[in-house]
Amino acid sequence: MFKSVEKNINFPAQEERILKFWEEKDIFKKTDEQRAGCPEYVFYDGPPGTNGIPHIGHMMQSALKDLWPRYKIMRGFHVIRKAGWDTHGLPIELTAERELKLTSKRDILSYGEERFIEYCRSTVFRYKDAWEKAIRRIGRFLDMDDPYMTLTNDYIQSDWYLLKLAWDRKLEPDRVELQGKNVSPRFLYKDYRIMPYCARCGTALSNFEVAEGYQDVQDLTLTAKFPVAGEANLFFAAWTTTAWTLLSNVALAVGPEIEYVAVRLGEDVDGGKAGETIIFAKERLQAYREQLEPCEIVWSKKGADLKGIKYQPLWDWQKATKAHKVVVDDYVTTEDGTGIVHLALYGDDDFRIIRREGLPLVQNVDSHGYCTQTTDQFAGRYFKEETLDV
Repeated sequence: MFKSVEKNINFPAQEERILKFWEEKDIFKKTDEQRAGCPEYVFYDGPPGTNGIPHIGHMMQSALKDLWPRYKIMRGFHVIRKAGWDTHGLPIELTAERELKLTSKRDILSYGEERFIEYCRSTVFRYKDAWEKAIRRIGRFLDMDDPYMTLTNDYIQSDWYLLKLAWDRKLEPDRVELQGKNVSPRFLYKDYRIMPYCARCGTALSNFEVAEGYQDVQDLTLTAKFPVAGEANLFFAAWTTTAWTLLSNVALAVGPEIEYVAVRLGEDVDGGKAGETIIFAKERLQAYREQLEPCEIVWSKKGADLKGIKYQPLWDWQKATKAHKVVVDDYVTTEDGTGIVHLALYGDDDFRIIRREGLPLVQNVDSHGYCTQTTDQFAGRYFKEETLDV
């Protein structure tokens, strides 16, 4: 039945002979027909995008996606192996932007949304033939004659149908756990959350898109002094690696069990004047002592004792109702900085605490990365501008 294997076998040629045999005998179709009427095993092929040439990573995934359906078929199941093409997403849009020499979301709007969409559609299947050839070459059994494509109206309408089911609460039991409460909400609702965001593209990013372009960068850090309300020359010191977020500060967080000290300066130093008293974690005193000398500790308190203390915002235009007070949370540590965390709505933990404390969501950077008009002297400047002299 089988030809004997040559001693010095040419593996690529052997593979080509097997592929030719499968194609001539229509083996893929026959394996499908053999299992007609058998129990169904549902296989969804997460579709690749066709806006680039497939690489070894794609082929490895494709081989694994081929392995499992083959195994289930040998176990007596019928498996529909339908190809799919992902025709939406940022990579496709970025390709179109480069070719059209567009550099921002504003450029796209000026070019025309419908024109831009049509251009994206024209680029989607540019590498479809290369993908089909690569999938066939690795011997994967996949129906590429009748694929599903995310740009078709049928596919888009199926998405809207599922969204309607979520809106009508037909996907799950009536009551669910939401933010610690047993409630009966719609499964589709509007709320805020922290997401990776690209100011250039003017859109939120997926974790996958962030991971692809992730890199370590050097950034300036600073320690800001927040005057305690109603107290002369008394300040909280908070350290940050993102100076621009100070524009949206609404609170300071301390650790409940961390010991904090108030240190009075004996003479003028860089960032402080003689007679000023600065509050930070006792464990961080050594890191700042050289900069603060001569100085003396005037009192020591647990973070829990500082809860609720009001402080003055850094700029007059920041004054907001129920904002600018000390809050307590276990996520604060003394690993670096001052042991006091300034809170703005841009971080996951910051956002969680802000919502818990009922503090305002202050957004002082627009969707393109520029400081809003409410920021007075910073208005219209890019948030990462090195000369943004916060």
